[in-house]
Amino acid sequence: MQAIDLGHTGIFGVLILFGVFQGYALATVFLLRGRGDRVANRLLALLILLITLHLTEIFMDVTGMLARFAHLSAATFPLLFLIGPAFYLYLLRLSGTRFRVRWHWVLHLIPAALCVSVVLPWYQAPLAAKIAYHTSKTWGGHAELDLATYLLLFVNVLQNIGYAFFAERLLKRREGVIARYVADNSVLYSLRALRKIARAFSAYAAGYLLLFAALLVWGKYSAEVDTVWLVMIALFWQVLGYSAIDQPEMFAEVLRTQGDEEASDEEVSGEEPDSDAPTRSIDITPDEAPAKSEPRSASSSPAKYAKAALTAEQSRDIMRNVRRVMEKDRLYLDGELKLLDVARALTVSQHNLSQAINRESEGTFLELVNRYRVEEAKRILEDPASDHLTVLAVAFDAGFNNKASFNQAFKKYTAWTPSAWRKARGAERSA
Repeated sequence: MQAIDLGHTGIFGVLILFGVFQGYALATVFLLRGRGDRVANRLLALLILLITLHLTEIFMDVTGMLARFAHLSAATFPLLFLIGPAFYLYLLRLSGTRFRVRWHWVLHLIPAALCVSVVLPWYQAPLAAKIAYHTSKTWGGHAELDLATYLLLFVNVLQNIGYAFFAERLLKRREGVIARYVADNSVLYSLRALRKIARAFSAYAAGYLLLFAALLVWGKYSAEVDTVWLVMIALFWQVLGYSAIDQPEMFAEVLRTQGDEEASDEEVSGEEPDSDAPTRSIDITPDEAPAKSEPRSASSSPAKYAKAALTAEQSRDIMRNVRRVMEKDRLYLDGELKLLDVARALTVSQHNLSQAINRESEGTFLELVNRYRVEEAKRILEDPASDHLTVLAVAFDAGFNNKASFNQAFKKYTAWTPSAWRKARGAERSA
């Protein structure tokens, strides 16, 4: 009985094999995961499985095993064209876009279908030809690629670059909408963490482009090329998978948002949200219906100013009321404060409230609330009676819900870190 040959890659081959098993294990974990957003978990499981299946074939090719199982040759090649779409759908789900299957999603499958049609003659080729091909491509040897394969690789490179671009654009837009509607720093912080994952895909796409360029220059396809490719995609799914495990709170719930202003104003006036929309624990959508136990007065409906364009005086009037409720009721101390909460307190539409804030404060709702929170934190830090509080405790008392966002906002508005501010004010009191 012929032994499995790991001699071409040695200990490296064993490590990659271990990584392949990790991939299947991670895919299983997310497939069966009950907590968090199940659709997102299954999309992540699909993504990791696609990558791991291709890793398996490449590992078999690098170690010479594929020559013994040549009927599997190029079986996972079309899966490369599904990695980009699966990753984008995963981000789409997590980033808060209303996630409903649409007919045009079929268009994402066209590159994979094109790949199958081009590779079909190879699938039908004699087994002996496949064995000869993989035998020639052992360590130190090489095989020639035809024009059709180069064109397929080029399409896949462009496809991944496109998905990387649209993923970055999607998350950037979501970050802007979140800052407009929510003063919950943890939501924005989680979305920024999600952008780091998107950049890992961008790095994967860039690496793929460089590898393709090298392949064009060298003109030879060999086990060494497979090895570089193996390492590159293994690193990508490792970053993706373990980030999902290490930060479950970021991936467990969908950061839902909606920029549709009509839906926003319907909610302020008390209309019910779309009953088909899925319920989420973190809801940054300005579309949460008022509690049934709190009937609205006739004077609060319709909302003041409706959706008409605001005059300068109306904007100033709204902002005076915003400052009043912020300073009197200290709404900014609520770490999960939403624009909807303030709009209800003032009986104005979210559209006009957001417009007034942007015009009068020259910033977003989140920036406005964070300025109040930073002032509160400064007051606490300067109070000798609060010297026993940790920086994290001060952050929570001021309305922030994580230390990183607190440090970032405090330094933005004071140019100091909270610790340095406390130390400097303590020195002034002692002088």
